[in-house]
Amino acid sequence: MSRRFKRVTIPASIQAGKCSGIFPIDLSTDAQLQAAVFPTGRNVYVTEDDGETPVPACLIPKGHICGSNGGWTWFTQPVAVYDPVGNNTLTGWVNQQGARHISVYNHDTKTQQDILLSTTDLEGDDHNNPSICIRSDGRYLVAYCEHNERNTVKFRVSTNPNDGSAWDAEYSITPTVEGILSYSQLWRLSGENKIYLFGRHKGADAWYYVTSTDDGATWSAQVDFIDHGTFQCYPRFWTNGVDKFLIVCTKKENNVNSFIANESAGVALDLTGNRPIYALQYNSGSGWAEMNGDALTLPIVHTDYGASSIIATDAGNDSRWVGDITQDAEGVVHALYYVYPNHDERNHDLYHATYDADTETWSSVKVMDEGGPIVSHYSPSVSYPGVAVFDPLDASKIAVAREVAGIREIEIWKRTGSTWAKLQEITSGSTAHNFRPNFAHGRVAGVEPYLFWMGAGRYEGYEDFTLAMMQYPARPASGILVRLELDGVTDRVLRVYYTDQNEDKLQSPQEVAAGMGALNLYVGSLRLADNRANRTNFAAGGSKALTVLNTQEDTDETFGGIKFGPVGSDISSKMLISPAVENSFRVAMVAVVNWKTHPSAPLQQSILSNNSAGQGGIITRITTATSKFQFFAILSSGAISVTSDVAVPQNEPVLLYGEFDRFDTARRIKNRVGETEKTDAGASASMSTAVAQYHTIGQEKPSGTTYPLNGTLSMVGIFERTLPKAYTDTLSRAFSSPATFATIGTEQLDNEPLIADIVAAMKSDEVIAKALADAGTAADIAAADQVLQTDGGVLKLKTYRRGTTTEIIPEKTALTPTGADLTNPATEQLGGYKEE
Repeated sequence: MSRRFKRVTIPASIQAGKCSGIFPIDLSTDAQLQAAVFPTGRNVYVTEDDGETPVPACLIPKGHICGSNGGWTWFTQPVAVYDPVGNNTLTGWVNQQGARHISVYNHDTKTQQDILLSTTDLEGDDHNNPSICIRSDGRYLVAYCEHNERNTVKFRVSTNPNDGSAWDAEYSITPTVEGILSYSQLWRLSGENKIYLFGRHKGADAWYYVTSTDDGATWSAQVDFIDHGTFQCYPRFWTNGVDKFLIVCTKKENNVNSFIANESAGVALDLTGNRPIYALQYNSGSGWAEMNGDALTLPIVHTDYGASSIIATDAGNDSRWVGDITQDAEGVVHALYYVYPNHDERNHDLYHATYDADTETWSSVKVMDEGGPIVSHYSPSVSYPGVAVFDPLDASKIAVAREVAGIREIEIWKRTGSTWAKLQEITSGSTAHNFRPNFAHGRVAGVEPYLFWMGAGRYEGYEDFTLAMMQYPARPASGILVRLELDGVTDRVLRVYYTDQNEDKLQSPQEVAAGMGALNLYVGSLRLADNRANRTNFAAGGSKALTVLNTQEDTDETFGGIKFGPVGSDISSKMLISPAVENSFRVAMVAVVNWKTHPSAPLQQSILSNNSAGQGGIITRITTATSKFQFFAILSSGAISVTSDVAVPQNEPVLLYGEFDRFDTARRIKNRVGETEKTDAGASASMSTAVAQYHTIGQEKPSGTTYPLNGTLSMVGIFERTLPKAYTDTLSRAFSSPATFATIGTEQLDNEPLIADIVAAMKSDEVIAKALADAGTAADIAAADQVLQTDGGVLKLKTYRRGTTTEIIPEKTALTPTGADLTNPATEQLGGYKEE
């Protein structure tokens, strides 16, 4: 098969000198690459110009996240909603600081907005994500509350119909007299012109709902819905949006001391009962009922469920947990649930159940061993599965977070009869768990993205998470990151290959960044190195250490980036990059910044700051009055700094660099703005021996005269070594002038000269010549795996290798009238050639 490729040339004139490192190459302006490259990048690879020698490379993704530092729980629904009128998809999450966010993706303009909904009653808990609903007038309504805290549910309403860019002020209600709420859920039934607000109250013991017939302006009195007594209820909802609800739920002993864990002994047992799985339904006009239609009296207690509503009993010695529920196009109800054999919550087995309305019974089949815990330490969070969810368009398909080589990956599985098999890999080769997938409620075929999950970070429990909110399909990659050596004298020529099938030849981001000496490194929203993985949840003394990522991916930048800015009076953006390097002999920071004036006009904006005064590290910032860049090294004898001689331009990407070098007695501290360097001899003291727990990009909130950075970082990293000026100058050119840094040639096929020779030779054959004439041009023959239909049969071109040479030769001729073959396809060896 011929392979398509394009030559990429980095001219000698753009290289600042001899240097090595990682460099971004812009792919976004090449229409063929944008059309051909899978968003996953698994059909792309990079070689030297010989077409053989691999070049370490990975894609710089774009539009693959809808938000960062976020999370959602399985029992606050829906987390994503599609609005067909506005052609918007809304996705909601809560960050670890407790602020709620909504991402609004417009499918017409391909733009994504991050809206900060709430910074009140902050509680960093993934239970507190917002639920999203579209009102009858097209305006968006969201609801949220805390986890077993307070008595109010808060709301925001979009200012305009089918438009999530502006929102009215927050308001709240007290929906129940018992209070202590969790899990607010909004669902609208258009046939009733009614919005339902479901939630848990009484601490953790019961569920309620209230309804509104005026789009949330007023609400009914509380309805006591489910009350399992001493058992907690965990329900998962489905609705057709018109006149029907389905619920799958379980009961769990409300006993905080029920979990037994012994990490050294490898024990993780939950003793909250065997936990049966129940199903119930609601139909307008007939109310709540068992699956066979027998009416249920509210509040429902667990002893009310008859056989038709019991998916799995509590018999045996296994624990069970809730998955999902749906109804297919024929009206058949399906459910997903989990079994933890022998109460061991380290093993999550996924089951699928189908309801037979004729026999009023459920039948179950095991789908897979989904995997083990998504947390690294033993706690009640060990029980959390990666979860699986039904595709709203096809009940025979699920998105599931399955463990592959120790990491949860998102996959699509399909059922044929009672047999399940993997259909598609959404993620693969990940370095961190991907879990809790959700399809957009109201999903319509052909509208993308439509699948959302949590990933690209760490999760150790519902109050300890640093995750990106991922989406699929992503846009084509904005660029490719390569590790190269440049000599500053000759043009550097590479080949970017792209095929129509998975190749899996790209390296991981960590492999590409190998040897850079990076403690922490991001390019765009791509994480190449991050030392947060080893940070513990709680700091000394029991106070929780914040772990906060960026709030939004900036897709307007050529290579994407981490967008910061004033997103509220109490909360702004911050990205943890621990541990710091206080005792290193050399330390450097590089950032590509696109910044603008802060509306509050502070004295300076923070790019990098250490977490506490008096602890060693480095600090970088831009002063408002002069727009100059300051780099600080915190030493045992105090701080030293260097301020750039030139201003940092606004509204364009600019490389900023700072370093401190103990061994360089003449020039210990320096900074660079673009290619302009400023040096200072500094002090001879070593860096502070105090240990900072972490550094941050940006700030948690305004502090004195320093405010968070208002802008985007397209690259940011901390290194345990200094970076040569030739490298940072070349890197600066790559980010500031991507169109001239690397030029992309026309599409080619390797072996084109050989193909031309073969075509010429074949033209001498009368039958083949006729086939060529029928096919059109020689270019038609040169296409990969081209098949010619001739009067006598089929001619196929294949790729073979002889020695170190790859050549295209005919696999076999058409069977000519005389039956002659040009080659012998019966053996692997063809005149010294071996099939590639």
